Amino acid sequence: MLNFSNKSELLEAVTISLIENINEPKAGGKWQAELERLCKSYLELLGIYPGLLETLLSMDTFGPAQLFNQRLAIALAPLQLTQTAFTQALGLLVDYIHGVALAMQCKPDALSSDCIEGPLSLICSAIED
Repeated sequence: MLNFSNKSELLEAVTISLIENINEPKAGGKWQAELERLCKSYLELLGIYPGLLETLLSMDTFGPAQLFNQRLAIALAPLQLTQTAFTQALGLLVDYIHGVALAMQCKPDALSSDCIEGPLSLICSAIED
């Protein structure tokens, strides 16, 4: 039986277990395709669990975000980005994806994870340069 010393530890454990369900990029794969699969799976997860985005954004702990960061690092590894460039790419990507997730919550019948393909292509171009 698992023991948690407080509600925050329990919440972190639950959110990490959910985030573990997002796509795990394959090392050596085409980075753009791996990135797209990662982002789409994250959006789909946020769509399945209403309130998860708000929970993630309001958490004081870093565990769930760290798991996403690790998977993003695998997807972007072929680019050999500096730490600064990776951090900037992460910020741009996460802000965009969270904006899309919010829009999908507001209009669930009008938007799907496929709506990111064009904008994500532009983001990929920016990251690559």
